[in-house]
Amino acid sequence: MEGSEGDRVRKLVYLINKDVHRTDREQPFYRDNEENSDILKDLLVTYSFLNPDVGYVQGMNELLSMFLITIEDKVAAYWAYSNYLTRNKIFYSSDGLMAKLNATAEL
Repeated sequence: MEGSEGDRVRKLVYLINKDVHRTDREQPFYRDNEENSDILKDLLVTYSFLNPDVGYVQGMNELLSMFLITIEDKVAAYWAYSNYLTRNKIFYSSDGLMAKLNATAEL
């Protein structure tokens, strides 16, 4: 990957790694099995690449973590997470953030 695209990818993976490392460390799901942290990271990177209009923002790791811990199946957890974000995209995309800020300013 060249230039700005390569920089974007490196930054994305860096942010995800940083957040995954801090995700629910007290949970046995992560504390007792490092592979689960790798799964969390891989799913976050996958979602971010497949949905560049949303990308990755801080807090998505915690949301996906809840799906992984509860559902206990990485494929089903990914699709539940993806569907949730599709339905609530306004809360996670930069356009959605601006819409929320503008709506708040009108109050």
